[in-house]
Amino acid sequence: MMWRRLVLMSSFLVGLLVVVLVVAGGSLWLWQDAINDRVEALRNERFRFSLMDLKATLEAGLRLGNNTADLAGTDALVAQVRDRQPDILSIDVYDAQGDVLFSTDPSGRGLKLPPTWQPPCLNPDTTGWAGLDADGGVQCVGLVNAFGQAAGGVLLRHRHAARTTAGLALPTDWPWLAAMVMALMAATAWAAARVVRPLHRQAHALRTQLENLATSPPTAAAPDASALGPAAAALAALQAHDRWLLETDAEADRLDAQEAA
Repeated sequence: MMWRRLVLMSSFLVGLLVVVLVVAGGSLWLWQDAINDRVEALRNERFRFSLMDLKATLEAGLRLGNNTADLAGTDALVAQVRDRQPDILSIDVYDAQGDVLFSTDPSGRGLKLPPTWQPPCLNPDTTGWAGLDADGGVQCVGLVNAFGQAAGGVLLRHRHAARTTAGLALPTDWPWLAAMVMALMAATAWAAARVVRPLHRQAHALRTQLENLATSPPTAAAPDASALGPAAAALAALQAHDRWLLETDAEADRLDAQEAA
């Protein structure tokens, strides 16, 4: 029975170790995923701020009666915004027909917005639009002139977060943390084994003694006090004293009988 309990305890410790490792790995994965989502949200807010800042500056020139193609300093403005953020791939300023008038990418001038981007990007709604392309993310916002009419817009392309902020997702640090957790669990299991081993030996010795007592015939010799303990030794001494008293009485009766004869 004691051996069965020790086996169950060992199995429980192993199962507990596995559960802790699974929970730790899942927590690390969820933590990494949460960090990625947070980083992506912060990057999108930063790009949106730059986009809305460009919108406000360009619309200030449109309110003076200028056309989008006549806005002076637009090339320098978009280049300055792009240079402040290395994650930005390109910035395009286009007219109401979707033709690119200014761009940080020289090959982009004169091109037209993709058909799928034209409806959201030509909409003068102040909220703008965000999407994805092959190289990363896309954000655009429409421009309005002094009469509230659509006058084009601004399009910003940026890289994926995984290409520029991989360090924040801890791809090289979490294995070390997992290894530390595993080492801690292994040390706990080793310490538990060191504690259980003497108990197992004592239980095995006690079981052997009980089996020997159950299988060996009773003898008149006094039991070993070191094997049975102080209580068993005292009981054996009392039994030996009783036998001595019985033998003494028997000898006294025999002598009395001889004298009477």
